[in-house]
Amino acid sequence: MAREGLSLREAATRLQVALSSEDVANLFRTKGFQKLLQTERYRFFREIAGDPEWSKRTAIGQMLYANQRLMEQGEYSQVIEGVLKVAKLEGWVGSESTVNVFGGLSQVEFDQMRQQLKDAVAKEAGVVN
Repeated sequence: MAREGLSLREAATRLQVALSSEDVANLFRTKGFQKLLQTERYRFFREIAGDPEWSKRTAIGQMLYANQRLMEQGEYSQVIEGVLKVAKLEGWVGSESTVNVFGGLSQVEFDQMRQQLKDAVAKEAGVVN
């Protein structure tokens, strides 16, 4: 159930366990069953997160696959949102708002500015004391 998203009825059928609808409903509502299901879901999520093959590329691939499925269902507004999210993950969107004020400086110029700032801070600290 935790791994495949099956309902209790589907899991019982797959395991060839005969349960009435009332039995399924009663079992599903018990605190013990809910706790066990939650624990197994967390174990499954932990297993997925610990997979060495999991990466940003994997996540993007899943998003693209889900977008394709949405496209097939005609959910175009959701597809557009999904494409935008993938574009953000890829770094295609959002960098326009980031300005690098040190972009044109060489390392020597950057080091000189750093030293000037350190000197100014030290001088200021000396004046305050």
